[in-house]
Amino acid sequence: MWWLVGKGLPIPGAKAILWIIKLAALGVLLYVAFWLALLLLLVAAAAWLARGADQVEPEEWAIGDQADHKKSVFYDPINYNDDPDPRFDDDR
Repeated sequence: MWWLVGKGLPIPGAKAILWIIKLAALGVLLYVAFWLALLLLLVAAAAWLARGADQVEPEEWAIGDQADHKKSVFYDPINYNDDPDPRFDDDR
């Protein structure tokens, strides 16, 4: 501030310029903080979505009519020569 006053600027003008510089610096810091927070939020959302992406393994592809009879209400793996079905207890 005293450098500006030494150059001939009145004291209120030097104070005003310093306040403008401080407010501009605060604005830049808030701008950067906003974008960093948004980036962090997006990274957290992506991590949350990726957390459960491969937990559920799809059922193996059935060959032939095996897929049709597994969808039946009356399906029981004992009646067919199928691999054990995790939905039923099989003592084999």
